[in-house]
Amino acid sequence: QSNYDCVFQGILLIEDDFTTDQGWVFENKTEAEPGETVDAYGVLNTTLGQYELYLEGDPKDYETFYLRICKTLDILYDGTLNITVKYIHTWYGADEITSRVWLDSDTVFSKDWYHEGTKLQERNFEVTVSAGSRDFKIGFYFDGTQAISEGTYNMNITYVKVRLIPQVSPAPSYGISYPTVTYTPKPFTRTVSVAYPTHSITPYYFPAPPNVNLEEVRDVTVGGVISLGILLGLAIALTRAGAGILSIASAAGLVSIVGLLLNNTGVISVGAVVFLITISYYIARKKVV
Repeated sequence: QSNYDCVFQGILLIEDDFTTDQGWVFENKTEAEPGETVDAYGVLNTTLGQYELYLEGDPKDYETFYLRICKTLDILYDGTLNITVKYIHTWYGADEITSRVWLDSDTVFSKDWYHEGTKLQERNFEVTVSAGSRDFKIGFYFDGTQAISEGTYNMNITYVKVRLIPQVSPAPSYGISYPTVTYTPKPFTRTVSVAYPTHSITPYYFPAPPNVNLEEVRDVTVGGVISLGILLGLAIALTRAGAGILSIASAAGLVSIVGLLLNNTGVISVGAVVFLITISYYIARKKVV
């Protein structure tokens, strides 16, 4: 038995499927009716894997009797016995006959044959025990509370298992070391992702130059465009009418004067530029002539 089983599943005291002889001792207490006979015996049948208990004859009425097998168990620690037994009986009779399990003289399990019937039984139960040697017994019992008829009474025991679950660790006497859990890490692949920092940019808007009124700039530009359009129109009209270049210069000068009155530099600039261009053109032609 492994250390792990001892610590975590209990200490196995006995496990027997009756295919080998493990030293069970047959016990019985029987008495026949006056003038009658009764035979009680137990047989280990390793071929069928069972221990067979038989009672044949006419047992004495109102007298207890039992047939059982016994084995001594060495219990090294206080604790709990976990017991599993399997058996079958072919006659079920009245409820005064019972299947029983004893520890020494104490009954630790009992079930009447009448309610069990004739099918294979499997019983699991636990018993609290103290350390020491205990006689473990299993068989059948008649309580003697009434008369019992002549016949054959038999019980076949097919399996017994007893484990001790100690109250304390059995390591000192059994040399048991508690198992340690070892962890072996499994290889794995990790993909590393780089987190780049993000920056938030607050836009900076440069203010307009000092002493500049944007509305005035817009008015100057509009005034200049309108003045240029007017001068172009006058130039075309005067040219078609046969007027000279001086007429266009005069018109440009008038536009500049209007710009001065309106305090619009756009109008003034356009008028002045056109005036200078026309005068320069006029002077240049005179020199050529």
